[in-house]
Amino acid sequence: MESLVRLIVAAFELVEAEGRMLRDQLVRIAIAMALGVIIVILAMTGIGFLLFSLFQFLARPLTPAGAAAVFGVVALLLAAIGGATIRQLLASRGHHEPHDH
Repeated sequence: MESLVRLIVAAFELVEAEGRMLRDQLVRIAIAMALGVIIVILAMTGIGFLLFSLFQFLARPLTPAGAAAVFGVVALLLAAIGGATIRQLLASRGHHEPHDH
C-alpha cells in the first residue's frame, strides 16, 4: 500500500513538473510571437515609406498617374517576390496540403 501511495505521489510530482515546463515554453512562445508581430509591423512600415518615397521621387519627372503606375508595378513585384519566397519556404519544409481520402 505504501508503494502505491509513493507511485501516485511521484506521478503527481511528474505532472506538476511537466506543467511548469509547459507554462515556461508557452511564455517563451508568446514573447516570440509578440516580438514577431512588432518586427512585421516595423518592416511593413519601412517598406511603405520606401515605396512612398519612390512615388514622391517619380512624381517630379513624371505625371502623378505615371508615378502611380510605376509605383504599382514595383509594389506588385515586391508582393510576387514575397509570395514566391513564402511558397518556397513552405515547400522546402515538406509542407503539403491535406488531401481528403
